[in-house]
Amino acid sequence: MSDDMRLTRQQANDDASISWWRWRPGIRPRSALLIGIPLIFLAFFFLLIGLYTLFFSSPGDPFGSLVLLLFGLALFPYPLLMTIWGWHDLWRPPDTMLARVLSLRASLQNRIARRESPALTPRIARAWYCAALAPVAASSKQAVMTFGLSEEQYKRLREGQLVQITYLPQLHYVLSIKTIETP
Repeated sequence: MSDDMRLTRQQANDDASISWWRWRPGIRPRSALLIGIPLIFLAFFFLLIGLYTLFFSSPGDPFGSLVLLLFGLALFPYPLLMTIWGWHDLWRPPDTMLARVLSLRASLQNRIARRESPALTPRIARAWYCAALAPVAASSKQAVMTFGLSEEQYKRLREGQLVQITYLPQLHYVLSIKTIETP
């Protein structure tokens, strides 16, 4: 077993478990902008309506105004981050990293259960594929990074494999992932 592989496995064991939760959605920058900008406007709408009703309506019902304000404040941050990330990734060149695949994860639809039990609405959730990668560069102090992948990219990977990944740094959208042959 090579030193890189031993170090990667030790790093995975030290972390005890890989956090599969990601703030970075793994979508294209234009999609992030198309989702983020309207949600920002919607959050501003709720904030403005909440402020207007709080200060310019009858003082008998401040509860509805506070609900609108809180909903606007809760909705605002993540679309703003997605929009900023999307804008930065549009203009910044992609990053390339040499990494080792620590773990793979997939969530598949249960089509058999769907056929056996009829439902009023179809299931719209689609399968997602994810990989946890550990950088192998000695100067890299990054922790394990998780990326959302397409089905084709996922099927080509195996745990322990050395890969070169090209991705957008803010949204973690994978442009390409290639396996590296080790001598």
